[in-house]
Amino acid sequence: MEQSSLIPDEGDIAPLDLGDLDTEARLQLAVTAILASLLLPNGHHQLSTHAASSIYSVKRGTLNNCLKGMKTRQEAHAHERLLSDAEEEVLVDWVKSLGQRGLPATADMLREYASVCC
Repeated sequence: MEQSSLIPDEGDIAPLDLGDLDTEARLQLAVTAILASLLLPNGHHQLSTHAASSIYSVKRGTLNNCLKGMKTRQEAHAHERLLSDAEEEVLVDWVKSLGQRGLPATADMLREYASVCC
């Protein structure tokens, strides 16, 4: 079977049943599908961003931005965070351990622990 026959015509587009996939996963599937589609003589991929956004239920603008290599909002503002992902995970684990012992974590306790451990 040819690869071009695997790509639906834009008139035949229906959103896929992607179950419980979150937006980021659907976005990555859409990008992969576009990049895997045939490259036409005009330099465009056979699967358009319009078609892929419909099929994978993602916003076309977001898909275009992703294809252009733009950072997500979370990535763009990562330098503004007070804690790294690893530090945040340590703090979360500590709060969970307090909860398992029946001790509620207060805002003051969180601040104190974060300033000491992180």
